[in-house]
Amino acid sequence: MQVMKKVLIAAISLLFIYTAYIAVTIFLLPPISNLKDPKMSIPIQVKDWHGEHHSFLLGPKNRNWTPSARIPRGME
Repeated sequence: MQVMKKVLIAAISLLFIYTAYIAVTIFLLPPISNLKDPKMSIPIQVKDWHGEHHSFLLGPKNRNWTPSARIPRGME
């Protein structure tokens, strides 16, 4: 019985820690309200399989940007 009680307390503690981790992670996410602006461009960093970082610009300021209306249905 004593071992079962310790296992239960450990499981509840881990669940609480995991829930707190998820809550903090969600709280620290950037706001999505800026994504409403269709003219906004977002700079991102992508790491390739060699460990090198590459900068990309997502949005209409990217010279290779294609509006979603011009993407064929089969590629959506």
